[in-house]
Amino acid sequence: ADHAALDAHLARLGEEARVNEALVIAGDVATPRGEFGASLDVLRTGLLQKHGIKRVRIAGHPEGHPNVLAPVLSAALREKIEFCRDNGLAAEIVTQFCFEAAPIAAWSMLHANQRENTVSPARWLTFRPTAC
Repeated sequence: ADHAALDAHLARLGEEARVNEALVIAGDVATPRGEFGASLDVLRTGLLQKHGIKRVRIAGHPEGHPNVLAPVLSAALREKIEFCRDNGLAAEIVTQFCFEAAPIAAWSMLHANQRENTVSPARWLTFRPTAC
């Protein structure tokens, strides 16, 4: 997508569906298929705020990422949170599914200071066995 396509799409979402929240995550393609190579690129356009988005959810990775080093992930998360805070967007961190508690606890401690600048510390999507 390019800037114009994103602008048009957000305009329709805002006008027709009164959308005011967005999940802003990047994909895992080796080469971006448009102008936006990272979720921060979308945030920086100002189009979310222009079209009435007040709250964004951004990705956290308690179990890491196969293609991105942990320090890079941490820096990107910090930068997104700071950008949101400084630009009138409430931020929440959402994570991938986790099957173990230890990575969640370790990641949570590592990012405790960043969570203080978000609306909600994190949303953990977890699975557990259930009885049939």
